[in-house]
Amino acid sequence: MAYTHFRYIAYQVPTVGLIGKQLCGMLPGNEPVLAPNTSYCNQAIQYLGSISNTDAKIRMARLFSVLLYAQENIPADDVTMNVFLAPEFYFRPYQSTIAGQPPAYSYADYCNLKEAFGEFIEDDRFQHWLIIPGSVIWNDVNSIGKREPKDWQLFYNTALCGASEYKVNEKAYPSIIDGMPLLNANGTPVSTLTNTVFTNTTSRYKSDQKLAKHIFNFHEVKCGMEICLEHHMGVLKTAYQQYIASIPSGSTAIPIQLQLLIAGGMTIQPSNIAVTNNAYVLRNDGLYNPSVPQTQLIHPNGQSFPIQQTWKLTDSMAVQDPPGCNAGYSFPQALNIYPELPLS
Repeated sequence: MAYTHFRYIAYQVPTVGLIGKQLCGMLPGNEPVLAPNTSYCNQAIQYLGSISNTDAKIRMARLFSVLLYAQENIPADDVTMNVFLAPEFYFRPYQSTIAGQPPAYSYADYCNLKEAFGEFIEDDRFQHWLIIPGSVIWNDVNSIGKREPKDWQLFYNTALCGASEYKVNEKAYPSIIDGMPLLNANGTPVSTLTNTVFTNTTSRYKSDQKLAKHIFNFHEVKCGMEICLEHHMGVLKTAYQQYIASIPSGSTAIPIQLQLLIAGGMTIQPSNIAVTNNAYVLRNDGLYNPSVPQTQLIHPNGQSFPIQQTWKLTDSMAVQDPPGCNAGYSFPQALNIYPELPLS
């Protein structure tokens, strides 16, 4: 049976802090996050066996705990699609400013995260859930998968799209807030953190094939997603125009029903909304902004839907401030449950 309604569940959690005037990542939390002190943690632990990186394991354990808490308290039915979004950078390892240690997981860590997440969402309890757990910052060297060999590091900001048509989406436009050292035009590193040459070669991310994956189906619901700066650059609008151009003559393009924006400092820009007035834009942002809510659900005409319920998370499910972090950046850690709404 096709979905007639959806419910937006926003995981409100800070993923970007501020130390002085310098943006920083967030600590993973203490090891007790993994302790079997609640039923949610007990259930989450069984999916974590493939993750060896402690930082990644703690973050995934917390995510699973939050998801299980949400699932156990939200009514389930076969015609309502639940959309769970975490903000950009949820999976970004905390690194202090040490030479040669950019805040990124290894390729092996990234694969382990994907494996654990894939196993978790196969649970029957989440068959009607589209889960995007923020983004994963990782890097590779040499030849990995189908990627061509190279002798330098390339960084990725990748969103896992659970149970969707495409399992991953890579951010097409890297930005300073990603925390990666960039190259100057002459090839020298912008950052003096390290003598290793880092790069964000954007042509690797911006192929038509990769942009097309930003539009995907969750069962029969057409979704489009963007990661932070992509929204400012109109990535989803461009991808949708390319999709329309690819439709054979006589066929009808299916409009995007849900535009999903995970961010670390990006407001909704009306000029880059890619859905029509009977569809929706969902946003979750991990960088504190005193003038804009951290999570939003709107119609393109500007109508905003209020949060129906806010569930404060327990200390065992909360991230921690990094050392020296400014107090003003923060906001409550919670699940924001929006009303069930009809799909177009």
